[in-house]
Amino acid sequence: MKWECIYLNPADDAQHLYQQLQAYFTYYHRRPHQALKGQTPATIYAQTPTSKPELICLMNPA
Repeated sequence: MKWECIYLNPADDAQHLYQQLQAYFTYYHRRPHQALKGQTPATIYAQTPTSKPELICLMNPA
């Protein structure tokens, strides 16, 4: 992230930096990743079942 975003386009102030980082993270999460076999992190995240902490607590009584 530093080389692709921050170092190549230094921000003028904190607000500008925040906007740059938001744009970079949006790009990063929507582009295909080799480690994910060409899928995007957003796709993988959407396919991940949500965890239910209350069920975990019931399965592991203290």
